[in-house]
Amino acid sequence: MYLTLGTVAQPRGSQHPLAAPYEALQTGDGWIVVGINNQSLWRRFCDATGHAALRDDPRFADPISRLMNRNELKAAIEARLTTETTAAWLEKLLAQGIPCGPINTIDQALADPQVQARGVLVRMGERQFVGSPIHLSRTPTALRRGPAEIGAHSREVLLEAGFSAAEVDDLVASGALLQGAPQ
Repeated sequence: MYLTLGTVAQPRGSQHPLAAPYEALQTGDGWIVVGINNQSLWRRFCDATGHAALRDDPRFADPISRLMNRNELKAAIEARLTTETTAAWLEKLLAQGIPCGPINTIDQALADPQVQARGVLVRMGERQFVGSPIHLSRTPTALRRGPAEIGAHSREVLLEAGFSAAEVDDLVASGALLQGAPQ
């Protein structure tokens, strides 16, 4: 936008600056992101959501009209989307080829089948954490230990920084310093 029009972008949340609806929208139990950037997608979106009145409304007849009336458009769409769950809308929209996806909470994201299939989460002992994102067939990554526990290296770091052993002991005794067991 800046290089073409000289316009400095302003915060817009999830809204696309040149298309509507192209943003996060509230559903009955969460949020969904849709990307409608042409008339074909717009007609299919209206059909999938059962919102023929929106398709025929002159305020939303074409991409420019939808941009100019994006707040009213969003309100009208969300009034419909909040009547059903994110999963129900995803099924309907994806069946019509509408670009969309859920906005997941962290627990939902980590439970996603793709996350599970990729082996993103690694368990070592009682701890679970995100492993290496690199998965190579000939040279797979191998984890020998997980990230350090909070405070595991506090003593070592402070001694290296010039604190005396007595000063570190005083910090631990006063509760100002967490000291965990080294891994």
